[in-house]
Amino acid sequence: MFPYFKLSKNIQFLSLILLLGYFINLQPCTAQQIAKQSIVKTDYLIYTPPGYDSKIDKKWPLMINLHGSDANVTIETLRSAFLPNLIASGKDFPMLIANPICNKKRGGWNIDILNKMLDDILDDFSVDEDRIYLTGYSMGGYGTWDWVFNDP
Repeated sequence: MFPYFKLSKNIQFLSLILLLGYFINLQPCTAQQIAKQSIVKTDYLIYTPPGYDSKIDKKWPLMINLHGSDANVTIETLRSAFLPNLIASGKDFPMLIANPICNKKRGGWNIDILNKMLDDILDDFSVDEDRIYLTGYSMGGYGTWDWVFNDP
């Protein structure tokens, strides 16, 4: 589906680390995070970068960041997780960033729900479908690999 997923595992991992490391060092600017909910009741935060305007034809890269294991993740607690916290502290990124919440009652990340969330994001936001990136840590890392290998 996405050309990025066709790269070797080592190149994928290194490129995500380098990409995230590069963006962490950017200077603070004004941006926003919006709480959204997909049709299947998957809550997520989506960051829109400075200059983003869905009415303009410009397409933006999208990074989906899957969080680690925590039984009590809500929109409010997600805001204090690593990447949303960086954004809240003023770090800007030149891309859209989606931070979904995993419903632990379903036993971890559900690929069908993630696909529906991605469809909703593609419908609602101006996304460059050739530049969709996926990352995660801990349980989110497992979800990342599960999603990539089961529904590339």
